[in-house]
Amino acid sequence: MLRLLMVEDQEADAELTLRALRVGGLEFVWERVDTEQAFREALHRTPDLILSDGQVPGFGGRAALTIARAEVPATPFIVLSGSTWDQHAQDVIAAGAADFVCKADLKALLPAIERALAATGSAKS
Repeated sequence: MLRLLMVEDQEADAELTLRALRVGGLEFVWERVDTEQAFREALHRTPDLILSDGQVPGFGGRAALTIARAEVPATPFIVLSGSTWDQHAQDVIAAGAADFVCKADLKALLPAIERALAATGSAKS
């Protein structure tokens, strides 16, 4: 079972994301955080995958990515954003994110997850 860590401040956005994953047949347990302290604590529970909103007030995708690369460098990290592919997306990919998915196109999330897990050799179902 996949252990999913989600950085997201909006409960409704989290639910939409989780629903898309369930519809896609992904089996997972999950935890949602929205602060740096909670994120750092959750990393000690060894997630298999991190999904992060690009913009969380006070804490978001880029900061979470920097921490994750230092603490759990092998864990795939995917940024979810309300905006389309832009300079922010290019920056987070260059910084080590496995992928960038627009929240308006959540059907692209499951394939992104599958690619990210396959790239790290940690494919789960």
